Amino acid sequence: MFRLAIWASGKGSNAVQLWQYFASHPSIQLPLLITSRSHAPVVALARHLDVEVWVYPDPSLDGAALARRFRDYGIGGHLLAGYLRPVPSEVVHAYHGRILNIHPALLPRYGGQGMYGLHVHKAVLQGGERWSGISIHLVTEEYDKGPILFQAQLPIPNNTTAEQLALLIKPLEHACYGPVAEAYFCSLD
Repeated sequence: MFRLAIWASGKGSNAVQLWQYFASHPSIQLPLLITSRSHAPVVALARHLDVEVWVYPDPSLDGAALARRFRDYGIGGHLLAGYLRPVPSEVVHAYHGRILNIHPALLPRYGGQGMYGLHVHKAVLQGGERWSGISIHLVTEEYDKGPILFQAQLPIPNNTTAEQLALLIKPLEHACYGPVAEAYFCSLD
C-alpha cells in the first residue's frame, strides 16, 4: 500500500476528487496535504476529512529536512494538484519518479513557470489551438518538463473563453488523475 501526500494551494477540487477516488480504492492512502497557503480553501476541506495539513509558505525551506520528514511519516510518493510553488529540489531527488503533477493543457506546449489556471487557458486560445486537454507527468526540477505519463484531449468549441475552457477541462482532470495515479504507483511494487 502506498501513502501519498497531496500538494495543493487553492480551492482543492482535484484534491477532493483524489480523496474521494482513493476512499474506494484502498491500494493508496492520502493522509497528508502540503499547502503553501494556510487559508486556502483546500485546507478546510482536508481538515474536514481528517487529513493532516503541513503548511510550507516559503519555497526556500530546508528541502532535505522536509524529505526526511516525509520518510518518517511513511510517505512513498506525491501528487501535485494545483500547488503554486516549486517543490524543493531535495524532495524531487529523494522521490525521483514518485511525484506526479496534473497540468490543464497538453504538454510540452503551454507549460512552465507561470502557466497555471486561466493563464494556461488564455495561452491555448491565443495560440489558436483547436484542441486542449490535460497532461499527467512526472515532476522534475523544471516546471512541466518531466516525462508525460498520460494525456487526454477534447476539441475547443468556437468562441470559447478561457473561463469556459477551464470548465471544459476540469471534468477531464477529475476523471483521469486518480486512475492514472493508482495505475502508476501500483506498477512500482
